[in-house]
Amino acid sequence: SGIRISLVEITDAFSVISGVSNVATVVFDNDGVLGIATFLVVRSEVLQVDLYRQAREILPASMLPDHMFVVDAIPLLASGKTDDRALLVSAGLKPLVRTRA
Repeated sequence: SGIRISLVEITDAFSVISGVSNVATVVFDNDGVLGIATFLVVRSEVLQVDLYRQAREILPASMLPDHMFVVDAIPLLASGKTDDRALLVSAGLKPLVRTRA
């Protein structure tokens, strides 16, 4: 019986904050424990501390990301989907290793 966390809800919460133009929320491997990182493209005058404060007003504590990064752009794959791996590697975080069953 764990806590249900929706990456879409986290992304949506950050996307309504004034000054945020693009958001991606991804899961990373924190030595076998899953972590959540949110990447934001923002206007230059937006402070990261303000983003986190506003997110705390919108999201329950259990859904706040472990890490938050301001980036210049969200990288995309050829398919148009977010390149989660590129985001995580650029932040020094370990991508999930997916195994086939």
